[in-house]
Amino acid sequence: MGIAINIRSLLASAKCLVVIDDLWSLDYLDWLSSFLGIRKTASKLVATTRFQELATSNPSIVLFKLRHLTEEESLELLVHRVCVNIPEDLQLHGTLEFIVKRCKGIPLAINVLGSLLATKQTSGEWKAALRAIELCNVHQEDTLQLLELEILSLCYDDMPHHLKLCFFYLGLFSEQPNIEVETPYQLWMAEGFVQPDNEESAITMMDAAEQYLDELATRGFVEVNEAEVPNIRRFKSCRLHSMMLDLCLHKAKQEIFSEVIRSCQRNEINKSPTPFGNIRRLSMNVGGGYQSEDVMAVLLKNADMHLGYLRVLRFDGFELRESKFVGEVGKLTSLRYLNFRDYRLNNLPLSLGELLNLQTLDLRVVIDRMVTIPNIIWKLKRLRHLYLPSKFNAREDDKLRLDSLVNLETLENFDSNACSTTDLLFLTSLRNLTASVKGNAKSLQGIIKRINMNQNCLCQTSIRVRCFDAFTAEERNLSMSQLLECPSLHTLQIKGYMSILPHIIRYSLTRIVLSRSALVNDPMATLGRFPNLWDHVLENGAFLGKTELFCIRGIWSTQTSYTLKFVKVGVLD
Repeated sequence: MGIAINIRSLLASAKCLVVIDDLWSLDYLDWLSSFLGIRKTASKLVATTRFQELATSNPSIVLFKLRHLTEEESLELLVHRVCVNIPEDLQLHGTLEFIVKRCKGIPLAINVLGSLLATKQTSGEWKAALRAIELCNVHQEDTLQLLELEILSLCYDDMPHHLKLCFFYLGLFSEQPNIEVETPYQLWMAEGFVQPDNEESAITMMDAAEQYLDELATRGFVEVNEAEVPNIRRFKSCRLHSMMLDLCLHKAKQEIFSEVIRSCQRNEINKSPTPFGNIRRLSMNVGGGYQSEDVMAVLLKNADMHLGYLRVLRFDGFELRESKFVGEVGKLTSLRYLNFRDYRLNNLPLSLGELLNLQTLDLRVVIDRMVTIPNIIWKLKRLRHLYLPSKFNAREDDKLRLDSLVNLETLENFDSNACSTTDLLFLTSLRNLTASVKGNAKSLQGIIKRINMNQNCLCQTSIRVRCFDAFTAEERNLSMSQLLECPSLHTLQIKGYMSILPHIIRYSLTRIVLSRSALVNDPMATLGRFPNLWDHVLENGAFLGKTELFCIRGIWSTQTSYTLKFVKVGVLD
């Protein structure tokens, strides 16, 4: 709602062009126009849709019908997409012309067929693919939607089995326009879809999952957004084109792989004791007065009988009554993936320690909650990815034990007040660490020691230091110098007195936040030389110098292709 209000305010004060992609309902367009107040402003709204009847149903709408590509344009797109040498024994001109005519000037069809052919290397593979295209059930009188579906189905049939399974899984995110790639990666792993090429390979399961997504993108089934800054992962997010989503949901239902219920009402799920039938995976958008406790009750009612093999449990934004949930989750002993993200939860059940097969545990509940965690995480020795709450403590004022998690690759929200930094030394597989320290120089030294212990493995580190004032001057200077020398340091947040910023250039640093630092000298003289620095925030007394902040833009452009994209300067004094 806050974003909508900000957009409405912007439209009231400026002339804007608002674009809505892939419109399915004219009612939604009318509601959005009214809600944002577009009709009362000088702004214009452009919407794209695959349904011409939507555009022609309202006489006030100006329709621009996109033409199909010409044969020359189609041929150019096809050649660009194939990007491989066609075997010499195939007639180049006739082969490409045949494919272009088959696609009828539809860019999506050309793109996907080109991606299909790009995977073929030998003459035999090419001939087999061309034979399949020729046999494709496409007729001159077919609608464009049917033509696209037939061609997409042909390319789908050519995919390896493991990629089909990964493609199906993306359909479970039908309500999300952009999917954070870490989520499907971990879900694919939990389901057993991801297998490295060989057991002795140095790549991790996450690396292998990223290769799968890359291959789906190469084949034209997924659109990916690459990370803008240097990152442990190449891709940031992905999405399915609307036609690809239709194909995905259709094939997944056909294969009894999954079911997506976009609007689940209370009476729909209470019809029988086993409302889900033979569905193997279910994605529900709960509405119509249905309570999250009711969903949990249905799922766990016959857990021993129906859910003993459940590997993934992921509810986003549900608010559970803890009395109903405590003790129940331990029945799901086959779970590989458990997600509590955006729950309103204060206490985690002791039965969590019975889930010995867990690979991913996401405890990032709503940000304003202090969560009490029983000291059972150490039992989950197969964990690879652990996301702790932003605020948590261990029961009975004990330190949360983590030293047995030797397979852990991702550890987020590690808090030295609630966990022992000594445990980090045992996490030898760690690749991604996000840690927080409050006013304790010894704890910070423990984290720095772990970062420097296995530099080849630990690829990305984010550190937040609060109450830096509690450090002595010597501890502050030593800690800052050591932090900036950490080779994997990606993000650094310092809150507290610093006075002087060390003149050390850290190439891996992409984001730095300084608050109450009381810097006297211009920090930009040093930070301006960080070649990959992307985001720089100064706030709440970070700079107390009398001179103006100054930075030579050439410093960034001459040393690297990356440039500083975001600078935020708050109240400096």
